[in-house]
Amino acid sequence: LVVLDEVLDALEFGFVTEAALLRLIKSKPTEMHLILTGHKKFPSVLAAADLVTNMRKEKHPFDAGFLAVRGLDF
Repeated sequence: LVVLDEVLDALEFGFVTEAALLRLIKSKPTEMHLILTGHKKFPSVLAAADLVTNMRKEKHPFDAGFLAVRGLDF
């Protein structure tokens, strides 16, 4: 299992190229599970993925005025 947390944000800001990320997706071993996270949708990355999930906040402590917690939120 390989988790590339917020890699789609890294792609959006130019730290990773779309071509490099697509090469990684296409060349990974079949027994490897690759999880990509981030906020922006890239049609080419979505097309290359086997599974796409869109998570949406329903309720968050921030909405009640609580700030992020070190070690939990960052």
